[in-house]
Amino acid sequence: MIVVSTTIEGVDELVQRFGSLQMQHILRPPMLRGILEIQAAMQEYPAPPPNSKYLRGIDDKSEQLGKRWTHRVYTEPGSIYAAVGNNASYAPYVQNFKFQAKIHKRRWITDKEAMTKYLPGIVEDFQRVIRRALEE
Repeated sequence: MIVVSTTIEGVDELVQRFGSLQMQHILRPPMLRGILEIQAAMQEYPAPPPNSKYLRGIDDKSEQLGKRWTHRVYTEPGSIYAAVGNNASYAPYVQNFKFQAKIHKRRWITDKEAMTKYLPGIVEDFQRVIRRALEE
């Protein structure tokens, strides 16, 4: 599991102006868009290796890795956060940056790579939403 925390400018001003519950309501859409973007990236299967005879998802041992991704947005007093995860038993060995098996390296995106790639755009989305809310 990778935990990423970031500070979004303007949240304190949102809370002061609208209150904690309204702040969560304002920030839920960009949080959901962001976590869905991460989930979609993690669900993508890379092309099979050259000359591979393995047929994904066909054999009885397959847990359908791509279909097992899920997400959830959580709210607590004064904060909002999200989680994305996969409960396939072998998921960490395929896509977790700490445990990824050598055979999957540089083929399957890891959780850390997805966060590195998409976090800047997610933060920009939050900033845009906050600016709009404060301009009203």
